[in-house]
Order: sequence, then structure tokens, then C-alpha cells
Amino acid sequence: MGKRILVIDDEETVLDALKIILEEMGHQVDTTRDPDRGERMALEEEYDLIITDLRMPGKTGDQIVKSVKAQREHARILVITAYSTDAIAQSALKAGALALIRKPFEISKILSFLEQE
Repeated sequence: MGKRILVIDDEETVLDALKIILEEMGHQVDTTRDPDRGERMALEEEYDLIITDLRMPGKTGDQIVKSVKAQREHARILVITAYSTDAIAQSALKAGALALIRKPFEISKILSFLEQE
């Protein structure tokens, strides 16, 4: 049975690619380019995995991780970024992100987190 996944990223190409690949594998995927909307969706809906970009206009991925984990302790959140050594990336990990996945990423890295419970 497929998982429910939320992807938050300001790059349309990243959203489209993840949506196509993950839906072809049988998962239900919601996407948004708006980090505020993504944060609301993560708090209002149940997702098996939340994938967020680190650097977006208006809100950073670590802010989303902190907010969601504060209200949904068991939320599973991956952060994708081209800036894995950035202090914001380390802040996201400290806030409870499962891992940082460096862009450009291999889909297999994301799939391994979907297989975990």
C-alpha cells in the first residue's frame, strides 16, 4: 500500500519530478511551492513522510521542521538541500529532521526512508 507524502519546495521541477516518480510507485503525493502553506498542510494532515527544501523564500526548512515537530512529535521529515554544510541544515537536524539529502539527489535515498517505519 502506498504512503502519503508531502513535498515542499520552491522549485517546480523538483516538485514535478518527485510527484511523478513517487505516484508511479503507488504513493499519494501532495506538493506546494509555498512554505507557509506546506507547513499548514503538514500540521493539518497526516503524512507518512514530509520532504522539504532547506532554502525557500519566506521560510526555511529548519523553521518548518521546528514548527511541525513541536506539534507533531512523530512526524518524519527529510530535508533536501544543495547546502548540506550550512548552519541552517544543522539546525534542521537538531530540530528533528531524519536526514539531509543533498541536491541533486538520488531517488533511492528518499525511497529508503519510505521503507522505514
